[in-house]
Amino acid sequence: MYFIIFLKRLLPNTRSRCLRGIPWTWYAKFIKKTESLGSRREVIGSVIYRTFFRRITRKEVPLCGLNPGDRVIQIGVGSLPQTVLYLAELGANVEALDNDPEAVVNASQYLRRLNHDGRVSVRQADGLETDCNDADAVWLSFVVHPKEEVLRRAFASLKEGGRLVYRNPVGLLSYLIPEPRVEPDSIAPSFPVKKVRYFPGMETVVITKTPRKAIAPGGEEDSA
Repeated sequence: MYFIIFLKRLLPNTRSRCLRGIPWTWYAKFIKKTESLGSRREVIGSVIYRTFFRRITRKEVPLCGLNPGDRVIQIGVGSLPQTVLYLAELGANVEALDNDPEAVVNASQYLRRLNHDGRVSVRQADGLETDCNDADAVWLSFVVHPKEEVLRRAFASLKEGGRLVYRNPVGLLSYLIPEPRVEPDSIAPSFPVKKVRYFPGMETVVITKTPRKAIAPGGEEDSA
């Protein structure tokens, strides 16, 4: 009992320390190095795709009602563009963005090797300066920083009927990594929200930009 009380007191303090600059820098560098390695080593990239990204995106797509031919923007594609890989396989036209020029080069080469560059364009851009007004859906990756500000910008420029898709750490994972958890009400209060959990400690949030505020504040739909 005392141990549980100790953990409840320790974890929030640990989390607040993790969100500061130096630990975040280490975390972001680790993710970028891992993605860069996966983009150059086909076997590693294939394993990551089959065990992780394909399973995640397969749960996300029904949540946002994506159709073949829809236009998607992914912010923070990274060196290993596996979310866009799955979306392109479904027939979506994807614009993949990253503010890191090295990641843009790696992602472009990765897609070219897999012959999936026809439906995907990769370019360097900052999420805080990106207009999403002609996109049917916007995907935001982990390790996009500052996460909440980029989400606000994307949703504000999204067209009516567009969907904003992003991933949150939940439970214990939210204390172990310095990835901030952003509640949908802080981005778009009163708009329809759907959530799905996958793997221990991760969830996807989908916010739909309806023509008008369709539900009461705090209302949401959860998917198992």
